[in-house]
Amino acid sequence: PDVSLTDWVAKGFISAINFLLLVILKLLGMLLAVALSLFAWVADANNLNQVLSNQGVYFGWTTVRDLLNISFILILLFTAFAIVFQVDKYNKKTTILTLVIMALLINFSFPITRAIIDASNVLMYTIIKSISEGTNALGMLTGATGIQNIIDSAGGASTTYLLAAIVFVFILMITMLAISLMLVIRIVALALLIIFSPIAFVPLPGNKYAGEWWTNLFKYCFFGPIMMFMILIATQIMSYMGKHSLEMKKIASAHAIDNAIVGDMAYFAIPIVILWIGMGMAQKMGIAGAGAVMGQA
Repeated sequence: PDVSLTDWVAKGFISAINFLLLVILKLLGMLLAVALSLFAWVADANNLNQVLSNQGVYFGWTTVRDLLNISFILILLFTAFAIVFQVDKYNKKTTILTLVIMALLINFSFPITRAIIDASNVLMYTIIKSISEGTNALGMLTGATGIQNIIDSAGGASTTYLLAAIVFVFILMITMLAISLMLVIRIVALALLIIFSPIAFVPLPGNKYAGEWWTNLFKYCFFGPIMMFMILIATQIMSYMGKHSLEMKKIASAHAIDNAIVGDMAYFAIPIVILWIGMGMAQKMGIAGAGAVMGQA
């Protein structure tokens, strides 16, 4: 009777632990869905276009443009007086031509910047289309990773399975949340670059901001396609390894008590590492906030 009571208590304790782990896993699954939904929003071309085409962005650009136009008018007047009064130091007719060219470029800085950004986004969304193959971004990731199957099959699973599932769902959730946040930062940065684009077309001596603007423009433009390319590689690896999970389970069965979870989870390691390499590249590229996001993640 004592042994039976002990076994009953032990089984009850294990059942309680498994129930708690299952609740945690379901909660993490909900948080993962939030992270994937944020990624799906960022990966939607319409949402990006709505932000960049917002009237507030255009109004900010016109304000910067008008301020520079006023400055050019004053400089042109000063140069004209210098020519009339034969002030040798400022009597350069080529200066007028340079100013006129810069003034034209400033007034066309908005469409020029949008053309560069749109070119990079076409590449990025072409990669997204290759990943999704007709489904949305949320479906492509849940389908490729098989994470939903892991969460759904957790009911009645062993403690080992639940613990391993919690670890990998948590890692994937943090990874996708970090990637989504950096892509949101990219959208905001591109909007700010459009607003201040007139400054980039004033290559006067001492204007260090023009060079910084061009550097940031290409940095943020190319970060999107690079990150999506890393996700493409990761999802392709997940899909391929998922199709061969039976072979992985056979290998795992020789070395693990719960070979099912080892076989299901083993193929998470390489794709997640690939995604973190992509985020590491963002940090090296100097993406604003990448260091903070990576550090918190």
